[in-house]
Formats: sequence, C-alpha cells, structure tokens
Amino acid sequence: MLNGTAMAEPETGLWYIAVQVARLEQGQETAVLDESLLPFLGKGRLVVHPTPDSTWWHMLPFTLTLDTGNTLAFIQREVLIFVVVDVMHAKELFRQAGVHAVALFDGTWAFQISRDAEDFSAGVFRIAEQHFLRVTHDFLSLRWFVEENAAFLSASLEKSFPHAEPGTEGEVAGRFMFDEGQMAEWRSVRDVWDREDEATPSEEDGRGRPDPTR
Repeated sequence: MLNGTAMAEPETGLWYIAVQVARLEQGQETAVLDESLLPFLGKGRLVVHPTPDSTWWHMLPFTLTLDTGNTLAFIQREVLIFVVVDVMHAKELFRQAGVHAVALFDGTWAFQISRDAEDFSAGVFRIAEQHFLRVTHDFLSLRWFVEENAAFLSASLEKSFPHAEPGTEGEVAGRFMFDEGQMAEWRSVRDVWDREDEATPSEEDGRGRPDPTR
C-alpha cells in the first residue's frame, strides 16, 4: 500500500481501491480520496463505496474474502474501500454475448437487456441495481455476471413457455407480461448518460446529473 492507498484491477472495467485512513496525514484525507478516485470518474463509470452500516449483510461474501485483521479494520472504518465499474464496458460485454443492453441506473433497475433493441419477441427483461451490485459487494467477475444474465435471457423463456413454438417464446411472454403502453415505454429507454446530457440543473441532484456514486 503506497501512501496509504492501493489499487487492483482484477479484470478490464473493474477496479478496487483501498485507503488506510490511519496512514494518511491529518487533514489530508479529502485530498487523498480525491486524488485516488478522480482518475476513475467519468462518463459511464459507477463508483460504489461499501460501508459497514446496518445493511452490510449484503457484503457477507465480501468480508469473507478478508483476513481477520482487515475485516476488523473495515468494520471500524480504518480502511475505506471503493469499487469502480465501467458500465460502458459492461454494455460491450453484453454486445459480445449477442445482447442489446441499455444502462438504466434509475434507482431500481441497472440494465434492460434484449436480443433486439426494437423486437422483443426473442426476449427482454431488466436487471435490478441490487442484483448488479453483487459485482461490487460479492467480488463477482463483471464478465461472468454479463455472460450469466445473457444466457438467462434465452433459458428463462424456454423454461417458462415450453409449449410455445420455437422462436416465439418471447412473443407469447409479451402477450402475458406487457400491454402496449409498457412495451412502448421499454422500447423508448436510453442509457443513463444520454439522459444526463439532457438534464437541466433543476433535475436529478440539482446539478444536471445523477450522483455517480452509490
């Protein structure tokens, strides 16, 4: 750990940053955090700061990866951890898997994925933000997460509608799951950064864009 900070990039599009507060000079904490995080901020980047608060049970697998001393330091906030995800890279991984993905990040949903951007007859569903945050809280591989959800897109249709004619499972599901209004809304969604570019100062967090951190 150099100057109280350390960074690891286990795979493309995923970074872990640790800051040992005790090794920082008094009064320099904010400056060090800014210096550590600023290079990773930008369009399509999601910064998550896991904390040992009342909901930290989500991070049980996360803390099991730490040894006893580091777990105690994390719980006592002597070590701060930040996880950065390149959401644009996640979209590219979906594309490589033959899936069209829209990055929503609206407080409930992380992605909407489908085989086709307009034609939902081959399947469409949304991935919750809490589900996507398993990447940052459970030390999951970003590529693995994308590939598993891309595979589920087809498998879920075949399992749920086994008697539908091959190739029509999504069309059958659509008749049960969507009305025309909802279908139109799902087809009109855009990536969060496209919505940010059009936001006015009175929207979102008052500065024209949502807070990129969680």
